[in-house]
Amino acid sequence: MTDYNKGLGLKESTAIVVSRIIGSGIFRTPAPIMTLVGCTSLFGLVWVLGGIITIFGAVIYAELT
Repeated sequence: MTDYNKGLGLKESTAIVVSRIIGSGIFRTPAPIMTLVGCTSLFGLVWVLGGIITIFGAVIYAELT
């Protein structure tokens, strides 16, 4: 058995969750979301809400490890 620390902290977990979401969706989702929403200010609100959900996911992921 190795002596490595196998736990991830909040910073590492946040980086993992954010990179997965940004990497998979930042280039594909804006156009369809804008088409569905139809308003630029509402589009920004949807984007901010998605960011808040991402932060919650990162905190939960950090608590599970």
